[in-house]
Amino acid sequence: MSTTRQKRALKNYRKRLSQRGMPAPLAADLAKEYALIGAGHPAFGVVTDTVPRLTGQPARSVDQFAHDYAQALATPPQQS
Repeated sequence: MSTTRQKRALKNYRKRLSQRGMPAPLAADLAKEYALIGAGHPAFGVVTDTVPRLTGQPARSVDQFAHDYAQALATPPQQS
């Protein structure tokens, strides 16, 4: 993906997070992490046993998590 397209995608990602009620500073931080993951930053490629050790359940892939929570992720939070 070109740098211009990456910047546009990250800007749109931040905007969508903010539209769903996420505070702008948190949305910006998540977008930065998203960019690092996409760039293959080594800190995000480390596999540990933390999830199964703490939860007693196997860890899920991001794809599996997105599939399991697709409805919740697609529904805007309710305003109180």
